[in-house]
Parts: sequence; C-alpha cells; structure tokens
Amino acid sequence: MSKSEEIDNKLDEIVQNENVDIFIHSVTPEIINKKIEECTWEDFQNHIDIQTKSFYKITQKIIPKMKQMKKGKIITILSSYVVGRPPSMISPYIVAKYSQLGLVKTFAVELGKYGITTNAISPSMTETVLIDKLPKKLKEFEVMDNPSKRLGNTFRCCIISNFSLFR
Repeated sequence: MSKSEEIDNKLDEIVQNENVDIFIHSVTPEIINKKIEECTWEDFQNHIDIQTKSFYKITQKIIPKMKQMKKGKIITILSSYVVGRPPSMISPYIVAKYSQLGLVKTFAVELGKYGITTNAISPSMTETVLIDKLPKKLKEFEVMDNPSKRLGNTFRCCIISNFSLFR
C-alpha cells in the first residue's frame, strides 16, 4: 500500500474495466509498542501513509465510477480505540486511525447525495499477527474490558465483489 504509483496504475486498470460496487479498506503496518517520546515522525508517517493515504487514494480513484452508477459502499476498518480511551505506546497507529475516521466522516457528508454510503467498523482487539508483539498485559486489559471476556477472533469472509485489487 505504500507504493502509490503501483496502486494508481492498478486502480486505473480496474476502474476502466470494472464497476466498483463496494470497497473495504483494512490495512495497517506492524504496530510497534513505543513510548510517544521515543516515536519518530517517520513512525507516524508510515502509519498515515499505509492506512490513511492508501484509503484516500483508492477511494479517490473509485468515486467517479460510483457517482456514475449512483451507488457504492465504502467501508474502512478502524479500531475501538477511536471510540474510547486509546491505550498508550501505540500512538502512530492511533493517530492514523483517527485520521481515517475524519476521512470517513468527510466522505459520508460529501458523497451521500450520490447514493454512496461511507462507513467505518471499529472492532475491539482481535487475535491476529498484528498484536503478536503487543505486551501481554495490554491484551489482558482488553479482555477485562470486553463484554465477552475474550479477544475477538478472526474469520474468513467472502468477497462481495467480482474483482480483487491484486488479482
């Protein structure tokens, strides 16, 4: 997702040849457990580029076609951390998620009149390789705060469209 030119080329090809009905965005670089004073701007920039910039650039490419069709669904996967109190030591991840939330709200306001809905899903911590390096104590706190008293589980989902960005 950090290779803008490759994304642009692939999306141009897709938009020319396909109708994009639904776009679901769910990417993030590795979450590094670091105190905020130890973070560099590059740590923040990496998360913003991978999460927010890629979401914006892809959406920007598919909007014209969705407007023509007078319909479309744009969905991004955020985090429950944008709803409640975020944990410490993962600030680059948190900042990028908040910036995505801003984009989702902006897209919803500006694109709704064209029949395009924009939504975000904010799941709680889910058992994936993404959280492998997070402290065990942080995961335990998450379990205690979760109504089901467990971390979320991953599952396979079906593709709702007839294309994949990276065929």
